[in-house]
Amino acid sequence: MPVNLAREELRYAHNYENGMTLRVLRDNAVGKLRKGDYRVVSVENGGRVWLMGPDGKNRYIRPDLIDPNERRDQLKLFEKDQIRLHEGDQIRWGERDKERDIFKSEKAKVLAVGPEGITIENARGRVGIVQPTDRIMKSVSLSYAVNMATPLTCTKHRA
Repeated sequence: MPVNLAREELRYAHNYENGMTLRVLRDNAVGKLRKGDYRVVSVENGGRVWLMGPDGKNRYIRPDLIDPNERRDQLKLFEKDQIRLHEGDQIRWGERDKERDIFKSEKAKVLAVGPEGITIENARGRVGIVQPTDRIMKSVSLSYAVNMATPLTCTKHRA
C-alpha cells in the first residue's frame, strides 16, 4: 500500500521503516540506485537507510541528499501491507500500467481469486488476470466506500 508522503518528506530517514519498499522510478534518482524496487532493511540514527536491492545486495542511501528542488516524482514508498481480496470486491489502482491499460486511481472489480491468479475487470470492461506477487499489486487498495455493507443515507438540508 502506498505511503502518502510529499517529495520533501521522502528526504527524512525517520519516514522509512524496516520492511517498506522504496520504488526508484528513474536511474540515479537517489544515490547511484537503478530503477527498481528496494526493500528497507534498517534505518540508522545518522540518517542512513539500508536497502536490499532487486539483485539481493545491500546498499544505503542518505535521504537528506535527495535534491529538494527536483519537481519530478523519483521515488515512491510502500508499506508492507496485506489485504485479502474476495470475489466482488472493488479495488482502486495506486499507479498506472500502460501495457495493461491500468490507470492510477481507477476502480476495478475482483471477479475471481484462484490458483491461476486474480481475475479483475477494469472500469472499461476489460478483464485480465494479475498474480498476487505482481508489482502493480503493491499499489492496490480496497475501495472501502464501495465495499461497505452499511448503506449510506444523505439528508438534504433546507435553509
